[in-house]
Amino acid sequence: MGRMREFRLAFRTLAKTPAFLTLAVATFTLGIGAATVLFSVTESVLLVSFFASLAVLLAGVGVYGAISFAAAQRTREFGLRIALGAGKRAIMTMTLARTGRLALAGAGCGLALALLLGSLVRSALYLVPGQHGGVLFGVGIHDPVSLAAAAFLMLALAGLAALAPAVRAARVEPMTALRHEG
Repeated sequence: MGRMREFRLAFRTLAKTPAFLTLAVATFTLGIGAATVLFSVTESVLLVSFFASLAVLLAGVGVYGAISFAAAQRTREFGLRIALGAGKRAIMTMTLARTGRLALAGAGCGLALALLLGSLVRSALYLVPGQHGGVLFGVGIHDPVSLAAAAFLMLALAGLAALAPAVRAARVEPMTALRHEG
């Protein structure tokens, strides 16, 4: 019963001073609007960051799996090379060089597709045509710094993912590898 009395008093006060009513409604509306905008931007950034991190993790696991599988398929070759006198460093260099070539080809294809398909994605990213000038959060679709950073990140990720299979390939025992059925 006490809350109803407080609401009546508040409504009577607002009714007596229309300027205060206008100011209160405007402040309340602006507060809700600002909170909604800030929450939406923060939520969007967090969501994009989460999915970007997940994509990087999945890419790393995929590259590791592919390189590890390719190195396992070449176990006999590595054993034969070591038996014929190749050093561990040569085996690691060979494995990492192959990974590097594949990663460079993948980064090149990815950059080319990003440049070609960027204009198709523009309509989905920039929902209000002409409003943003082709820039969302200060970054354009064909921003060279962002594209170079993404390519560098994927190359570094491929290099890190290839280290374990390269070390494993260099530690192959020649006799075990030659007996291995593959």
